[in-house]
Amino acid sequence: MNNEQPIIVGLDIGTTKIAVIAGRKNEFGKLEILGFGKANSNGVKHGQVLNIDETIKAIRAALDNCFQSNPDLEVKEVYVGTAGHHIKSLQTRGDIVRQTTDDEITQKEIDQLVDDQYKNIYSCRRSDN
Repeated sequence: MNNEQPIIVGLDIGTTKIAVIAGRKNEFGKLEILGFGKANSNGVKHGQVLNIDETIKAIRAALDNCFQSNPDLEVKEVYVGTAGHHIKSLQTRGDIVRQTTDDEITQKEIDQLVDDQYKNIYSCRRSDN
């Protein structure tokens, strides 16, 4: 097994079950499954989290099952997926005019771009109603 590759963990939060799978690319570039687990999805109905405490317990149970399948598994990052009719996305684009291109991009500039995107999203929501 190629221990240089990062462990990739996927967490799927569904209405009927919560599933966890952990893997890593092997020396042939194929995903090697290192652990898996699942639990009943208590707290989620029709893709919406209705009871956060029950959902957290279910996620913990799925992760515990994953660790039971591989006790040596070291998880540092998790990719979460969820679906439902209420999920919507909006693609936005932003820019900022800088006084000089020689200076390093600052956190303040990044924060301004993110804030501008939130403003775009809220103005689109208002125009939809």
